[in-house]
Amino acid sequence: MNAGEQAVLLENCTFCWPGQKEETLRIPTFSVGKGETVFLSGPSGGGKSTLLSLIAGILQPASGSVRVNGIRVDTLPRFARDSFRGDTIGLIFQQFNLVLHLSMLDNVLLPCRFSPKRATRATEKDGSPEQSAQRLLERLGLGPELWRKSVTRLSVGQQQRVAAARALVGSPPLVMADEPTSALDPELTGEVLKVIRSLAEQNTTMIIVTHEMAFARDVADQVIFMDGGVIVEQGTPEQVIVHPQQERTRQFLTRFSQN
Repeated sequence: MNAGEQAVLLENCTFCWPGQKEETLRIPTFSVGKGETVFLSGPSGGGKSTLLSLIAGILQPASGSVRVNGIRVDTLPRFARDSFRGDTIGLIFQQFNLVLHLSMLDNVLLPCRFSPKRATRATEKDGSPEQSAQRLLERLGLGPELWRKSVTRLSVGQQQRVAAARALVGSPPLVMADEPTSALDPELTGEVLKVIRSLAEQNTTMIIVTHEMAFARDVADQVIFMDGGVIVEQGTPEQVIVHPQQERTRQFLTRFSQN
């Protein structure tokens, strides 16, 4: 992490889903330094996915500010917000959000086709966006015999790895993943985690929602436990996973380890 440089900063943020009276999310402050790897954990419905969507500009806060690389994402017009997200953020969605009528390779290439900045970075790194996409797919165990297949003909685990490759192509400055290993068997989970580890070693800024606590303990700079739309506890892996201070955190980790 580069001291004093923030990749993400939320201040006094709240969010409420339409039709609900109570706020879904209340974040007084949340910051991620450039090059930092942050893991979010906590029970389902705790606000983790909503937080990622606010950072990405997919959702708008009811109040407060959202900055990514110094840009006020929440004040950008819709088109500019979408363009900024495409240039800056690689997203791995829990539902994958693949384009079903496209092939595996074409899905991965989508960010480069919509973002000249992503295409330029991919070309500088690997010679062309297509070569960059192919290298990512091979790295995730998806060989050339699969590249032209429609994603509808892929297994759930293969689709999840395609979504991961799409997020990483063109080396976005910020990568965010919502349960990136949830549909994978142990061997393939290891492959995805290996890629995440290598990105952490390259000082890629990452925010990852996961229950891979052992992995988080080894890789994370910061671990955040969320419940009920608030940050209950945050700190180093040692502080949050090994020696949690809050009862809600301890109960969750105990239940998780028992399962």
